[in-house]
Amino acid sequence: QTTSRAIGLLLGGDRLMGRAILDFALNEALVTLQNRQGLDGIIGLWPGSASGDLFLQAYAADFLGLAKAEGIDGAAALHEAFVARLARGLEQAEDPYFETELSLRTEAYGLAILARAERPDVAAQRLLFDEMILHPGDDFAKAALAVAAHAVGDFSDRDALLASLLDLPGAIIEAAPMRLYDYGGVLRDQLAGVRLPFRRDGR
Repeated sequence: QTTSRAIGLLLGGDRLMGRAILDFALNEALVTLQNRQGLDGIIGLWPGSASGDLFLQAYAADFLGLAKAEGIDGAAALHEAFVARLARGLEQAEDPYFETELSLRTEAYGLAILARAERPDVAAQRLLFDEMILHPGDDFAKAALAVAAHAVGDFSDRDALLASLLDLPGAIIEAAPMRLYDYGGVLRDQLAGVRLPFRRDGR
């Protein structure tokens, strides 16, 4: 909820409140995210959690990347730390020793955040693409992986994933509305649809 509200404020809060109040609310969100880091360094739902959740880590890092781009004080350093811990978490998930199971949407979203932060794992993106492209469903994961592909200039994979989402095999994708039902509710689906495909810097 903290991250969802903070993203909403960044995308349109200046229309609803004064700059000083907006900056205070965003700074409060940064502090809350710092306090949500679990003992393993991954963000969790509650302060002091024994273990965190990599999907929430990716979601928080997504917000922090947007806050960094908007020049919010303290966001850049926190974004770097959250991205680094996300990258380490994804690496650990590939190691049987850690016995970590990731959902497709968590892995895809994490890869998208890493790619946007200029720390892509292209090999992992390609492997996940091969796993998902032939199967229906997993809308959020496909949208996120399309973002990762776009960030590294892999427009072929990006278009194939978006075509799969829209049931238009081989189509050239143009802007079109879509609802991502597995994100966790209609409002969150719409927020994901806004945040995933586009960035103000065009990436």
